[in-house]
Amino acid sequence: MYGLNGFNKMLASMASQAGELLSRSEKAREHFKKRAEAAAYDYLITRNDDGRPLVVQKEKLKVMTNLMETAFQRIEDGLYSKNVVQKGINLFVMQMLFEPKGKAKKAQETFMARYGRRPPGFLVIGPTQRCNLNCKGCYAKASNKTASTIPFSVLDRIVREKTELWGSHYT
Repeated sequence: MYGLNGFNKMLASMASQAGELLSRSEKAREHFKKRAEAAAYDYLITRNDDGRPLVVQKEKLKVMTNLMETAFQRIEDGLYSKNVVQKGINLFVMQMLFEPKGKAKKAQETFMARYGRRPPGFLVIGPTQRCNLNCKGCYAKASNKTASTIPFSVLDRIVREKTELWGSHYT
């Protein structure tokens, strides 16, 4: 239906006028969400140009829709300006997920040349098991009786190296 170019064009067009309109109109927000979700579904699930496993693509779609829901809630609360919405759409969706630029693009090309595939788009880290394991959507199977924690210096190194080596900014 949309494909990558159509998806990017649709988002760029909508982002150019989005902030103010979306902050004022619930109907506009719902329309944008439906169009963005349909385009993302088409690109990630239907087309799946990289041939990634369906379960991976469904997780990407879930992450995108969850982030979009959070962003729209902040817009409704009046916490995001038009510029924040435009830059957020451009940075997260267009550059981070689909069309990296600059250092990120070079890192991804280097990874692709070395391993023959794109690097992971994001990394999930559980930095500590010191939790009550009651968060909605918690994936951890740890016990709150354990207290393993990744030292900050190691966590910082993992995130920094992931960004430099994969061109990925989402953790």
